[in-house]
Amino acid sequence: MKNILASFLLASVAMAAIFYQSSALASACHHAGIGISDGYLKATPPRAPVSAGYLTIQNAGSDDIYLTGAHAAFSETSAIHDIKMSNGVMIMTEVEDGIIVSAGKKVSLAPGGMHLMFMGLTQQLKTGDEHIITLTFDKCGDWDVSLPVRNGTMSGHNQNSHKHH
Repeated sequence: MKNILASFLLASVAMAAIFYQSSALASACHHAGIGISDGYLKATPPRAPVSAGYLTIQNAGSDDIYLTGAHAAFSETSAIHDIKMSNGVMIMTEVEDGIIVSAGKKVSLAPGGMHLMFMGLTQQLKTGDEHIITLTFDKCGDWDVSLPVRNGTMSGHNQNSHKHH
């Protein structure tokens, strides 16, 4: 019984430390003037290999910041992608250097443009669920945000086109 109680207390302390660290990082981003709004993930059919995430990043701070990456527990890899038209053909490319959000401005990651891409899904994303996405910023580190899953098709995406990223 003492071992169970000790294990429970140790787990509680560990969870509190994780929560505190996550809160401190979110606070660092918040204090840097960063805000996240209008975020959601695209629902997927069973066994779909990819999904996308969309959100708006607002920078009310006095310094430019970069969104340099994202991570989600439900995918093997994540990346920032952009879709552009080239000679009448829609081309999707990875944004390797991150997305700049200039001081006093906002950037929207939206269907048909820049977005978060989640590849190698380990589970179906079902409408109504919520998932934690970790966004990485150059000036304030990682920030966990909870995004709801919404129904709809992924504009400009072929579900099979990302199997080999």
